[in-house]
Amino acid sequence: MSTCYSLAAANVALKCSEEQYKKLHGLLHSPVSDEDPSDDIFHGYDVSYNDGQVFFYAEENQNWEGLSENFLKYLGEIIAQNNLSTLAIGVCYYSDKISPGSVGGSCYTIDTDGHIDLDPDTA
Repeated sequence: MSTCYSLAAANVALKCSEEQYKKLHGLLHSPVSDEDPSDDIFHGYDVSYNDGQVFFYAEENQNWEGLSENFLKYLGEIIAQNNLSTLAIGVCYYSDKISPGSVGGSCYTIDTDGHIDLDPDTA
């Protein structure tokens, strides 16, 4: 039996104010479902703030499907504010039992509207 893991990180840090970071952080860690927070999907992501920049990452077991629409829309605004059309997120997958197919990676993008593109190479 093996355990699988995944990590993710944005390709760049984004310039933003401390107030914007606090709002983004709050949206990221707010329940997605107002009716039943237990319905929320664990996303594993966090944001850090340093020297006027926010960095989006997941240290363990990321799941983009758990990111809220409100968070993604606000992140999209910050992406646009940085004169970018998308923010690329690199993802790596690995297992503690090395075997064929147990290690890999991918990339997805988030655009200025907060939409996620899982296959950015075909856009």
